[in-house]
Amino acid sequence: MLDSSLVPQLKFLYYLTLKRKEGAASVKWLLRYWRMETNKPVIIAVDTGNKLIKTVNTSFVAGIEQIPESLKALSNPMDTIHYNGDAYSIGLSRTLWERDKTKNSTYLILTLLAVAKEIAFRKLPTELDVVLVIGLPPGHLREETIVEKYRKYYLSNGGEYRFLCGDKRHRVKVKDVIVCPQNYSAVMTLSESIVMLPSLYLIDIGGGTSDTVHFEYSKSDNREVSLDLGVIVMYSEVTKKLDAKFGRKISETKVDDILLRGDYTHYDAEHIQLVHDVAEQHIRTILGKHKDLGMDLASAHVVFLGGGSMLLKKQIQAVASEFCGGLAVLNDIHANAKGYELFARIKLASV
Repeated sequence: MLDSSLVPQLKFLYYLTLKRKEGAASVKWLLRYWRMETNKPVIIAVDTGNKLIKTVNTSFVAGIEQIPESLKALSNPMDTIHYNGDAYSIGLSRTLWERDKTKNSTYLILTLLAVAKEIAFRKLPTELDVVLVIGLPPGHLREETIVEKYRKYYLSNGGEYRFLCGDKRHRVKVKDVIVCPQNYSAVMTLSESIVMLPSLYLIDIGGGTSDTVHFEYSKSDNREVSLDLGVIVMYSEVTKKLDAKFGRKISETKVDDILLRGDYTHYDAEHIQLVHDVAEQHIRTILGKHKDLGMDLASAHVVFLGGGSMLLKKQIQAVASEFCGGLAVLNDIHANAKGYELFARIKLASV
């Protein structure tokens, strides 16, 4: 039986195919999609961010640390993975930003942890074959070899991984890796009324980058940009200015506490104001760059998504009216992962 949660997307996709006048071909495609859902492969989407790792149902800090035998018993089993003879635990802080995440095994281990967490959430068997779906910024995908590079990264050793997580042995066989563009996938999670607007920008503010794509009446065009202006840049600016002006240190977690939860413990009003000022200027910089690049946000509806947008929601709402026609901020940290999974199901249905 078709997963009822996918019915709205199916209706929307059917509407789009009719709008594009594909007739009988669209009906055949939808029937193929329906049959695939009846006997669908296990698809697990992982949004491998620079600050957070997200699946459709879980999220955690994008950082790991190797732990000694003496501390294994003190770690949360679901936050610990035993792989290739070593034990790793989710760290308190993120790993250093890397444009190329295939340089070492850090993101492989983070991805395996994410897969294990999603398996546990869905109550799936710990021995199974999966189609792994990841995403990359649209700008990065212009590099011709990048998709194959990430596919090889996850399909090494035949794509078979054996590890211990949550006190359970896992045997995960990655049958295929689908690499999809961020934002383009997330648009699939939006309502029909938003997607069918005459001009729609999606701005995904993440840890390392800010990525933008544009749609006209649901059709994408080549107006896309990836800027190295994720929240990690903002954290660095806050740290530098707070130290220079007041001689105070601050962690990224504390910046989050101030912006999200209003936790002002041990910081004076002038310190707090500096954090908010830097955050607001960061949004102005992102939107100003779009204007410089000729993107007419003022004549469009702009949807902000990603963890950075959620963190800076107040700042976005404070300044966006100066730059944007319409505005929405998605309060869903899992939006990209959900879009990746739907993207993969549509891709597999078309094979």
